[in-house]
Amino acid sequence: MVQPTAATFVLHECDNSHNPSEDRISELHDEILVTILSRLTIEEAARTSVLSHRWEHLWTSITVLNFDVSNFDVSGILSENTWLGKRVLEIKRSRYVCWVNQVLKSHLGPTIEEFRIVFDLTDGCDIDSWIKFAIEKNVQRLELDLLVFHGRRCQMQQWYTFPTQCLGFASFKSLTALQLKNVKVTEEVFNYFLSNCPFLEQFCVIHSSDLVNIKVAGPSLKLKYLEISHCARLESIEISAKDLVSFKYDGKKIRMEFKNVPCLVEVLFGLPFSDLIIHNFSEFYGWLSHLKTLKLALAPERYQKEFPPKFPVLQNLKHLELKIYSCGRKSLLPFMSLIKACPFLYSFTLEAFWSLDFSIVRELEATEKCPHKCLKVVEFVGFVGIPVEIKAAMYLIENAVSLEKIIINPSLRMKGKPFDFEGRELLATDFVWRQQLSREHARQLGTKLHPGTKLVIL
Repeated sequence: MVQPTAATFVLHECDNSHNPSEDRISELHDEILVTILSRLTIEEAARTSVLSHRWEHLWTSITVLNFDVSNFDVSGILSENTWLGKRVLEIKRSRYVCWVNQVLKSHLGPTIEEFRIVFDLTDGCDIDSWIKFAIEKNVQRLELDLLVFHGRRCQMQQWYTFPTQCLGFASFKSLTALQLKNVKVTEEVFNYFLSNCPFLEQFCVIHSSDLVNIKVAGPSLKLKYLEISHCARLESIEISAKDLVSFKYDGKKIRMEFKNVPCLVEVLFGLPFSDLIIHNFSEFYGWLSHLKTLKLALAPERYQKEFPPKFPVLQNLKHLELKIYSCGRKSLLPFMSLIKACPFLYSFTLEAFWSLDFSIVRELEATEKCPHKCLKVVEFVGFVGIPVEIKAAMYLIENAVSLEKIIINPSLRMKGKPFDFEGRELLATDFVWRQQLSREHARQLGTKLHPGTKLVIL
């Protein structure tokens, strides 16, 4: 059964042919109707123009302009990188550009809250004019993601540099959130936004090849959420932001310094920088000790030496998430030493990415018990049910004396092509069978739970 969309609801309520007395929505003020339409997709909002003369231009004042790639069928783009595939991409790109230009030309509203451009574009597209449009409309949330599709996999590259000629517009003072992905962001542009956007709270830069040294500081800085990821030439980050709450960095090992971050409570580090944190924990302990949430990406095969068996105590940490990129050959139990360092931990999430064959997984030695009195929720994402996972799960079940819920998500997450336990490539039917088997392993693990502990299998 097809579920009605929000636009269908509006059309139904405003259809006077059945019962005019039921048309309550049309009695609302224009401002309220525009707010409602702004919650729809652009296409849905535009369809309401056929309702009546009053509705004809209401959609042109919507405050959310989300030109996301998900609005298009990209199946043709993801095919082999053939002449036909390139031609399909060119057609879809042309349609996307026409769609954006048409909507912007029709827009009559004085301001916009959100403006998103997410598509594979080339230097023939007039992106500068789109940004200028958003600036002139006092945009509050701006996202630019110029993802690039090649063949079967999405490859990241940057050809577009954020235009410096757009800087200096007074309208940038309305900006509260900025995301720039697959865009060349110079240090001049980066520093400009930090210095000239007094209400900027969220700043995200992903896949930018122009950043080398970043300094996040300023007396009027209101930044609360910062993400810097996959910037290949980056060498250093220095942060002094008294309001910063959350920080994410995913990339190579660089020099990183936190000087004044009293409100920082959430941090996420990807590989390989997380290795630097693990092996230099004491060096970063000053600000790590204040965290409430810590998320790390780790890989057992990266540790030629033993994983540190002991860490300084993190008294404030309540939520710990580990992404484990593993080949299935090494134990997960050493990573439990991080849990041991968090006496007041409330929730723990282990997300596993498996690859290659699991048949050579060796048996694991037991680890010493360490009661976790505050741990209430444990979640396994990508659960397969192989020995390394079962051992880690049993450790948590036996030591989390107050455990209330264990959540198991058996969706397989693997690097490269999915393989079975014997190393053979999985077909679609085998993949479904493997997931069913993973669910069965999860149910068997549920029999080991203490009374009162709830098992949730997603």
